[in-house]
Amino acid sequence: MSPTEIIALIAFVVLMLQNATQIPHAIAALIRACLPVVHATRDLAAAIENPSSVLADADTDTDLS
Repeated sequence: MSPTEIIALIAFVVLMLQNATQIPHAIAALIRACLPVVHATRDLAAAIENPSSVLADADTDTDLS
């Protein structure tokens, strides 16, 4: 291995380690972004199973004042 290749390898490893530290934060942000979709899917499944309970909840949630 030439000195140039060694320096390039070291630079590559340093860049990979710097980017690897951001992976947990990116995964956490992705999970936080998916939570509203999960909640909406759960609400949709509940509405499909029992539409009358959703209609009753909608009547109590509206505030026309």
